[in-house]
Amino acid sequence: TITGLNSATTYTFRIFATCLSGAGTPTSNATFTTKNVGINELREGTFSLSPNPNNGSFKVSTSLKNGSVVKVELVDISGRICFAEDKYISNSSFEIHTNNLPKGIYMVKISNNSGSANYRMILE
Repeated sequence: TITGLNSATTYTFRIFATCLSGAGTPTSNATFTTKNVGINELREGTFSLSPNPNNGSFKVSTSLKNGSVVKVELVDISGRICFAEDKYISNSSFEIHTNNLPKGIYMVKISNNSGSANYRMILE
């Protein structure tokens, strides 16, 4: 087992085998590239939602740079995606209008290529 590797990084290695007589030769160089197999979470404080509770319209403020694109999903308590939209960030924020979702508690998932963040939101 090898630990401490970075995701999406190419590593080069050689194997050196020693015989009982003490002689040995290394193999030629070989490479492997690690992949991201886990879930990256965006740093805490990357986003803030207000107001919360709300009536289905709310503002998302972010520390991500302007021009970035994020995917926003609202998931109800049964796990069903009730709303999904790609949003373009300008002026460090964007608006969400969910258009007539039922009152209740939802998880707001905001994601981009770097990871995702989840927030609880109440629609009144």
